[in-house]
Amino acid sequence: MAFTFSACVHSSIPSLIGEDAEIARLLDTKPVATPENSPTATAQRLYLALSQSDSEVAWALLSLGTKNALNQRAALIQTTGPELLQSSSLPQKDGQVVKVSYVSVFFGADLNSIELNQTNNIAAADHRTLLAISTTNSKRQLNFLKEPDGWKLHNVTF
Repeated sequence: MAFTFSACVHSSIPSLIGEDAEIARLLDTKPVATPENSPTATAQRLYLALSQSDSEVAWALLSLGTKNALNQRAALIQTTGPELLQSSSLPQKDGQVVKVSYVSVFFGADLNSIELNQTNNIAAADHRTLLAISTTNSKRQLNFLKEPDGWKLHNVTF
């Protein structure tokens, strides 16, 4: 009885544990859009957070300028910007507090879709303009800034 030994071909299977970008590279696919890499993903996640009254996530998706503007408005009634989001309230310049829907404040009423603004987009690496389109086809411009931890909604007028 004769035995022959041959070398087995050993191929390793890479682990799919890691960040989405790493997994996408291993699978040779496009990375999943996240608030870290996509202003559209930020808009979608912010809309969801505001719709679900998740003020902590919503606050994290706002630009530093937007946070400062909300904090300044909140100071009129000795509170903070995150507390305004949580209570769905917005003090007016005369000190009167109005109940608001922050979905409507940031996106407009009856949001139908969000898309890249093809006609008015600044060609800067750290700025994108999207359009919030309502069910009646009215459009609201949304500005997003790239901050160190991802894309953030930048709106300082409410």
